[in-house]
Amino acid sequence: MQKPCSPFVKEKNNLWRLYSAATAYGCRPSDFVELETEMAAWQLDEACLLVGRRVENNLNSGKDAFAGFGDETGLMGAVKRGYRSAKQFVKKKMRIPDSGVW
Repeated sequence: MQKPCSPFVKEKNNLWRLYSAATAYGCRPSDFVELETEMAAWQLDEACLLVGRRVENNLNSGKDAFAGFGDETGLMGAVKRGYRSAKQFVKKKMRIPDSGVW
């Protein structure tokens, strides 16, 4: 089961500030906070990198710093639509026997 993000990470401004500080000091964003595992540190570093690069690109393009971070898009700008139906790919329906062997 995946745990929800901490309130700190949900705020893009926090990730941007952490990314900027890490870039200025030449270290990983996770070096500024105490995390329990290396995996958590890596995930924070990745989140900061994605947000930081997006903000830098927006600023260099003359856009609002946090453009493209709305609810309708993910970090990479893909529109969230859910999963596509597989109905069109179903060629034959089969019932699996109770024995599980078919």
